[in-house]
Amino acid sequence: MGRSTPQKHVVIVGGGFAGIRCSLLLQQAFKITLVDAKDYYEYTPSNLRCLIHPDHLKRTIVPHRPDVLQGIVTAVSALPGSHGGQITLQSGDTLDFDYCLLCLGSTYAAPIKPLIPAQAHLPDRFAQFEAAHQQLAAAKHIVIIGGGAVGVELAAEIVGRWNKGQKQVTLVTSKDRVLERMAQAASMAALRTEVVLQTDQGRTLVADLVYDCVGVKPCGIVFDPPLAGHQRSELTAPIPVEPTLQVCGLQTLLALGDCCNTDEEKCAFTAELDAMLAAENICRLDDGRPLLTYPQGVCGGAAQPPTMAVISLYKHTAILQMRGLVLTGRLPAFMKQMVEYLMVQSARGSWVHDIFWMGLKRAMLALLRLWGH
Repeated sequence: MGRSTPQKHVVIVGGGFAGIRCSLLLQQAFKITLVDAKDYYEYTPSNLRCLIHPDHLKRTIVPHRPDVLQGIVTAVSALPGSHGGQITLQSGDTLDFDYCLLCLGSTYAAPIKPLIPAQAHLPDRFAQFEAAHQQLAAAKHIVIIGGGAVGVELAAEIVGRWNKGQKQVTLVTSKDRVLERMAQAASMAALRTEVVLQTDQGRTLVADLVYDCVGVKPCGIVFDPPLAGHQRSELTAPIPVEPTLQVCGLQTLLALGDCCNTDEEKCAFTAELDAMLAAENICRLDDGRPLLTYPQGVCGGAAQPPTMAVISLYKHTAILQMRGLVLTGRLPAFMKQMVEYLMVQSARGSWVHDIFWMGLKRAMLALLRLWGH
């Protein structure tokens, strides 16, 4: 990815999975400015464990690298057919770019992944988790709305942490089964956590504490001028992108991860897949080469990203689904812990851990491609 000087300027908005991965992939070839509202990196798949055990936070929420610019991007300006553009920060400062990657992420109902309306700081996030933990510890009757991965994992974490009889956990879903987007075997494994499943219509449940786990909302941004068919007020609408991940109508602006409208399961695994393709396409744009499409460009021509999910059922048990294979027990739990460690260390800037993690990820993708043929 070497480039002749002067280096083009790539602005990356968002310091989550997609943003960090793009910065690592492009840092040798371009001048990179990564802008994030937070002064820390948060490994969000472990947030449910941190809610149960706040001492786990020191492993999963770490200060950003010194080169990350803390700030809130309020608008992005780019014209159809033009090269480059500009972002505007809440402070009033502006940054010109040759290419821009929107890795805005998503928000979830508090305390799991709350919206960040202002610049966020590490001590405040720790305090949020501690307060949420104290509220959970005091509750006797807990209702969790949503039978997807987050709802099931949260229920299992609570049941695993507190002995039977200390808390009553009720999982409410409108679906025929929990984990309905995963294999039937995964649903059966999840129900071993002794969680009561309620699907009755019209029934009233009384609870000390209710968690809303019905899905993520993409974080948006104001486009100036507005995108065609995308109003300034639609800050929770997915950003429309082409198969190349270019924002519709804007050549040098790409959106990826949870904030865009790609047809995929929104998770850390697919966010990094998006980042791998987006980074490659930035290089191709700069070289004038044909662009790759998602997911074919990073998934060996497959029309859909491979299914890859790990659901924790407390400390030493998890459910792993790789395509149609479902595994439960200690091995998936160990794999989940290993991925957490490697991704956090990569975000810290450890090139050794990052090389190992990317090698492992590419090996998994190759295995999944072979499996699919």
